[in-house]
Amino acid sequence: MTRLWVCTTLLLAALFGCDDLDNFDVEVKDQAVLQGGGVLEGLLGEFPQLDGFTRVDLAQSAEFEERGYSRKDVDHIRLERLTVRVIDPDGQDLAFIGEMRVTIDNPDLPSLVLATQDDFPVGEREVAFETSDANLKNYLLGTRSSITFEVDDSRRPPQDTRVEIHAVFDVDINVI
Repeated sequence: MTRLWVCTTLLLAALFGCDDLDNFDVEVKDQAVLQGGGVLEGLLGEFPQLDGFTRVDLAQSAEFEERGYSRKDVDHIRLERLTVRVIDPDGQDLAFIGEMRVTIDNPDLPSLVLATQDDFPVGEREVAFETSDANLKNYLLGTRSSITFEVDDSRRPPQDTRVEIHAVFDVDINVI
């Protein structure tokens, strides 16, 4: 009887486009201050350390705890969305950034590019990244992975600029 109920529920979910039975999102946010520089200031160089992204273990998130899932329940994790947004000062855009790559590293796995962006238009305070469809399960359910933000062809903003990085990970759970 239970098996019939599960199959019926999954069939109805598929028919009505519901993806919430076996998927949920985990959000990670962090902020950084990019130090301002003068007109003669050099390249931005290394992006500031972001504690929320440095050691991400999604199994420790509130979303996992609330649903009662564990690492062994996960089939697939992918980066669904990544944005960078200027919080302060008013009027500051992201045009000082030339190109940004987000990578994930684990000593037991090959380095992987999670997201890229090479278009930070004048006037835009928030920019979304192109994201990879790679399965991040083995990277994000362990404690040895680290996420790095790399910038190229970038200059320091004219003044100290606080940015927020917002990532949304789609977690696919094995329900059967």
